[in-house]
Amino acid sequence: MLKVAGEAAFHRGNIALNEVRYQEALEHFKHAVQRVPENGAYLNNLGLVEYVLGRHHTGSKHLERALAIDLKTHDKEHPAVANIRGALGVAWQRLGEYETAIESYEQALPILESHHGADDRYAIYIRENLSVARGEMNAEAAASSMPDRQITK
Repeated sequence: MLKVAGEAAFHRGNIALNEVRYQEALEHFKHAVQRVPENGAYLNNLGLVEYVLGRHHTGSKHLERALAIDLKTHDKEHPAVANIRGALGVAWQRLGEYETAIESYEQALPILESHHGADDRYAIYIRENLSVARGEMNAEAAASSMPDRQITK
């Protein structure tokens, strides 16, 4: 019975997500996860909605759990695993964790490209985010290596 209720909540969450009703989608995905806590897809969507709502840290925690679950049921080259790694990259990038984001993107991108092609829109999105994350990390490193200067009038 819990599995059926979880599946129904998950589908309602997807409908709300597609209709850009994020708060409603969040509630449905929370219900799905409460009913079936070891479902990677439910946790993935919950994490994505948390991310969309600006809750990057909470979203990344749900995505990490989804990844751990999916790695038990799929091999590390599976597209579902790559999708979660890509989403985690985005969350880590928004949190300023550029090295972790870059690592996630670099793990996801070759899988996405091999399964969907280099011109797949999600592969392009991940490739662009990878480039931006590298630039942000380099800019942060450059800024932190600049000596402090006192401004005088």
